[in-house]
Amino acid sequence: MNLKRLLHLFLLVVLASSVSTDAQSVAQPDPLFVTIQSLDTKLFDAYNHCDLTTLGAMVSDDLEFYHDQTGLSVGKEPFLAAIKQNICGKVERALLPDTLEVYPLKGYGAVETGIHRVMNPSKTGHLARVG
Repeated sequence: MNLKRLLHLFLLVVLASSVSTDAQSVAQPDPLFVTIQSLDTKLFDAYNHCDLTTLGAMVSDDLEFYHDQTGLSVGKEPFLAAIKQNICGKVERALLPDTLEVYPLKGYGAVETGIHRVMNPSKTGHLARVG
């Protein structure tokens, strides 16, 4: 009988220690991911609200922007002009939850990927999905 109780006690201790180890190993948010996520939110909030001042402050003068239809655009001013002409009041961008991924480029920066929807504001005030 004592051996059986000792075995139960041993199993209880092993189980408790593994649960405590799992609780301690919960991943903390990666600081780079948190920073990129915050900047993504700020950038696309400015994009969605046609805040060209904030957008201009967030991109460099030698920005290279590649558009899938119009190709390469070089410089901050052409980028902002294109946003003003083609985006402001016409579309909004929404990042789909849990699709943002960030990959560090040591000594340089990071690559961000994610899935987003582009939507047109409708006459009813609701957003209609474009893509």
